[in-house]
Amino acid sequence: MRDRSKKKIAAPKRVRRRLKAISTQANLIARQRRREQGPEKSEARFRSYFELGLIGMAMTSPTKGIVEVNDELCRILGYERRELLKKSWAEMTHPDDLAADLAQFNRVIAGEIDGYTMDKRWIRKDGQIIDSIMAARCLRRADGSLDYFVGFVLDTTERKRAEEKLRRSEILLAEGQRLSHTASWAWNVSTGEVYWSAELFRIYGLDPKRVKPGYPSVLIYIHPEDRSRVQKTFEDAVRAQREYELAYRVVRPNGMIRHVSNVAQPVFDQAGILTEYVGTAMDITERKEAEEAVRKAHERVDLILESISDQFLSLSKDWRFTYFNQHAAAQMRRLGKDPKRLIGKVLWEEFPEVPNEANLRRVMSERIAISDELYYAPLGEWLANHMYPSEDGGLVTFQRYITARKRTEEKLKQTEAELAHAQRVTTMGEMAASIAHEINQPLGAIVNNGNVCLQLVGVPNSEQKKREALLDIVHDANRASAIIARIRGLTKRSTSEKTLLSVKELIDDVLVMANRAATNAGVKVTTSVPDSLRVAGERIQLQQMLLNLVMNAIEAMSNVEVAKRTMIIRGNPGELEKNPAVIVSVRDNGLGFSSENANRLFEPFFTTKPNGMGMGLGISRSIVESHGGRLWAKRNARGGATFYCAWPAEKNVA
Repeated sequence: MRDRSKKKIAAPKRVRRRLKAISTQANLIARQRRREQGPEKSEARFRSYFELGLIGMAMTSPTKGIVEVNDELCRILGYERRELLKKSWAEMTHPDDLAADLAQFNRVIAGEIDGYTMDKRWIRKDGQIIDSIMAARCLRRADGSLDYFVGFVLDTTERKRAEEKLRRSEILLAEGQRLSHTASWAWNVSTGEVYWSAELFRIYGLDPKRVKPGYPSVLIYIHPEDRSRVQKTFEDAVRAQREYELAYRVVRPNGMIRHVSNVAQPVFDQAGILTEYVGTAMDITERKEAEEAVRKAHERVDLILESISDQFLSLSKDWRFTYFNQHAAAQMRRLGKDPKRLIGKVLWEEFPEVPNEANLRRVMSERIAISDELYYAPLGEWLANHMYPSEDGGLVTFQRYITARKRTEEKLKQTEAELAHAQRVTTMGEMAASIAHEINQPLGAIVNNGNVCLQLVGVPNSEQKKREALLDIVHDANRASAIIARIRGLTKRSTSEKTLLSVKELIDDVLVMANRAATNAGVKVTTSVPDSLRVAGERIQLQQMLLNLVMNAIEAMSNVEVAKRTMIIRGNPGELEKNPAVIVSVRDNGLGFSSENANRLFEPFFTTKPNGMGMGLGISRSIVESHGGRLWAKRNARGGATFYCAWPAEKNVA
């Protein structure tokens, strides 16, 4: 690529020389014709010269102003001839150029010079600014006084605009090269001269004022390991007169290495002879560094994914498999699939029945993370899935086998059920006296009513009394039977069957069982439970949980004054995780618990009672959570503690 800037600079000089020659020639012609033919013929000759139309021309008298103009000057300034003859040069001159023009004009008047040339702007009749090169020459009389001026005006407006456009284009090109790190170069075949753009000097880290590139001297800036390859590629291309492309490294004077991508093509003249090579060179260092960083990042990610024990796989946004780590690949082989052949295949086509399809589609459509657990029959395993949306619009899944954990959880549930049963039996043993007291009441009434019947046997008119006594016997027998049924139910192993239960009836049944213990301990029990509260649950388990809370409250008040031994049980509608719930609270005035023990109350085998096993509250929490609820405790401001349990409520909760 050759530098064309010299031609742009030379053009105005040639124009100025031409104007000077024309003005000098016109001056000489005017002088000669005036001497030879007189003023009339001289002016006729001069007018014919004006009308050539090659350049704008005018004659100006110091006393009369503008006396003659040609058509070209009228065109340049946009005036009719008659209009222009009435104007002054000053009023048509651009204000910014007027002072310089007057200064030169005054020098002519003073006799210092006979003419001058300058760049000058004019204001056209339509207000448009005109660029020009103006030359002025004066004709003097024999005594040296000024006779008239001859002015020459060359319209350079279009050339100025073209030069400005070219200059702006070159600036934009240079800026574009700088921003894109793309440079241009040319190599002259006959002279070996090399042209570099400013950006190429920047890429190589060289000063264009101090370094003149050439071939093969330019090879010293190429990395030693790439030099011979670059030279061979370039010279082979020149011999074959073909284009080429290559990448290499440049070593700057400060030792910094830059990566360059070079593309070049040959240029031929009209005869088909190779004249030069032109090309572009792009600094791709940042891209190379980014690619290397991405490659290393991928290696690190692959290393991490291959080292984890989970199965990891990824899917594209159109549900195609894109990656398996080694554990996921092993899982695919267990399912009879080749993991390599699965890449690019659609999930639903390879596995038509996916148990957690709904969750997978939610992750893909809603771009949210979802975790689930499921039993996958083809593997005979329980799986925990953690699914996340990926940045490319797809998703990734971490899978872990949790079969062993599930079996352990099942055994733990069985153990907890057995412990709960054992605790219920133990509690029933402790409450045997209370139970006997409750049963003895209806049995005693039955005996009394039986004796009354015996006494009335054979007594006339006693049928009504005997009927009333027998009805009392039946009522008391049913009452005793109900007490025994509740006791038997409490001592049975619980099942998972859930029914709709009245919260008030649950609490009343528990208080019947705990009545003797509360009476012996001097505990006054107050309840406030609406009849309308309902929960869905397993009766025996919920009774066990409430009985634990009531018995704990009774025992907690064994060391406080009898007058303060008050238990308050309340049931109210509430919220659990922003959903309707039933909340039951058991409040006591006992010694409470310390802040240090607050977080350990529900831990297995942790107890604050001297003879406690530390299982009651833990089992109670498990029961509540298995019903979708929550169990927690708070310290009372004036001593004691309140235990709260919340369950999801049925729709008919008041």
